[in-house]
Amino acid sequence: MKGFCCATCGTNSNGGHGSTDGTTNGNGAKVKVEAESGTLSGGAVVETSTAGFSGRGYVGGLTNSGDAVTVTVEVTAGLYELVIRYTSPGPKHNHLYVNDKYSQSIEFSTASSWQNLVAGTIYLHAGRNSIKIEKDWGFVNIDYFTLQSRKPHRGTVAAALTTPSPIGNAQKLYNYLRSVYRKQIISGQTLSAPANGVVVELETIQKNTGQQPALAGFDFQNYSPVSNMQDDGTVSRIIDWYNNKNGIPQVQWHWCSPTGAKQEWWRAFYTEHTNFDVTKAVTPGTEEHRLVVRDLDAIAAKLKILQDEGVPLLWRPLHEAEGGWFWWGAKGPKPLQALYRMMYDRFVRHHSLRNLIWVWVSGTSHDSLEWYPGDQSVDIISADVYAPAGNHGALTSTYYQLHDMVKGNKIVALAENGPVPNPADMLQEKATWSWWMTWSGYFVNDKSRPLSMLSNNSTVIQMSSL
Repeated sequence: MKGFCCATCGTNSNGGHGSTDGTTNGNGAKVKVEAESGTLSGGAVVETSTAGFSGRGYVGGLTNSGDAVTVTVEVTAGLYELVIRYTSPGPKHNHLYVNDKYSQSIEFSTASSWQNLVAGTIYLHAGRNSIKIEKDWGFVNIDYFTLQSRKPHRGTVAAALTTPSPIGNAQKLYNYLRSVYRKQIISGQTLSAPANGVVVELETIQKNTGQQPALAGFDFQNYSPVSNMQDDGTVSRIIDWYNNKNGIPQVQWHWCSPTGAKQEWWRAFYTEHTNFDVTKAVTPGTEEHRLVVRDLDAIAAKLKILQDEGVPLLWRPLHEAEGGWFWWGAKGPKPLQALYRMMYDRFVRHHSLRNLIWVWVSGTSHDSLEWYPGDQSVDIISADVYAPAGNHGALTSTYYQLHDMVKGNKIVALAENGPVPNPADMLQEKATWSWWMTWSGYFVNDKSRPLSMLSNNSTVIQMSSL
């Protein structure tokens, strides 16, 4: 996306733009705030060596942990599009905070001269607000920020699933998701394998809240054929979760590469632990292609068991592809899209699977749309987001990047997360994620936001509310 300049500002001797006072006049005009007018933390400093800056300089020196620049702006309450003028040897990711709450990780692309970056949509309260860029990867210079008010642009979520003639329970589940979307948030929890019959995440949540999550996350990793298809009981647990507990299942597949593992097979979904080439996997006639088809057929057999039991799934395959850390995303968007289409066609058309609700896990970079498989094979768009520990902001910027990518015509979900976003903030900021799905381990025991704070919230759907 292309950024914009402040149309109401004059030009100074550096060839940049003059500064406004950081206050809107209530008529929707753009507001501009110079970075050097803000509060500098750590090693952040005002610099002037890169020509073309606005005002009296720009902020650099974001190289060490804690380095940051924070500006304040006074506005009327609402959603705003944030644009940042910057340079960077990039690409570099850095943290955006709004009113001291984590918003998102921003990718600053390589820019040797001053460029405008559309950083996304943020929610600002009436009155004074703070906007902070804090060093993650660092090495970015910030000239100024501009803000433009925007409307939510809700769109109309599609009523039909992409799968032709889905089973009744799949359509019923999707209808339910549509009915509560933008009104309530569904609680979710990724589950580890039971130990002596106890699932530690469920036990922890029950102990602290007296509730159970409505959604449970399962993994088909051990069903990867390279593992010799060891049955860890996942299919049986999914059937029990849906048919006996009335819960909703979400399923991912950490697909261990069919061949090429450098070490143990169970590490081989990571790019660094396998030599498997996804470009060959999507090329008919290769051994890699044959093995991928074998793997897809093996997983389809497990999904068919669930279909025969009437169990619908939130199926999120090939997740986090844009990161490149999993082999299916290691070669870029074209082979990834080919593999996704291959899976979709094999499951839906060849194996007649009708119980899957297809969930795409998107990134939020400038080229994320290049990775998107397309509306014709995606039912729900989602993201995996890990805010820094103790940060429970609504992740509004990420929500609207996904929302805008699909023009508001798909449900937007938080398919994997660390700290749970504050439900009240989600509703106020209109960042109405359909559900969250907290990862296991530390995150379910996050002391900065006790689980009890979520248990009696009328906006949060627990299992007992289904």
